[in-house]
Amino acid sequence: MTPIPVQYGYWLKDAVQGDLGPTIPGIPVATDIKNRIPITAELTLVAIALAVIVAVPLGILGAFKEGTWIDKLTSAIAQLFLSIPNYVLAIFLGYFISVKLNLLPNSGWNRISNGSSAT
Repeated sequence: MTPIPVQYGYWLKDAVQGDLGPTIPGIPVATDIKNRIPITAELTLVAIALAVIVAVPLGILGAFKEGTWIDKLTSAIAQLFLSIPNYVLAIFLGYFISVKLNLLPNSGWNRISNGSSAT
């Protein structure tokens, strides 16, 4: 059996050339990544847009009402969401939005351009 550092060297040489190896079903990893980039980009853009749509008005509201209960409430909400780990928040929101509110499907992927809806 080839020593692990030597195996890593072989893999690194191939990775630099664009060959990241096969996945378990045998699909090249680079192809698998390339197929998932559009979905990742769409999720990223929607998340950024949603964050800006929510955070900017709350920040402005808190700034205009400095020192009041509204300022303290917006600051507390911001600190709460910053302190919750992303993976915990994602699981909670996924459950709440898809199971409790039935707004989105709980599995699979529908592009925004397809007019996706919960079914």
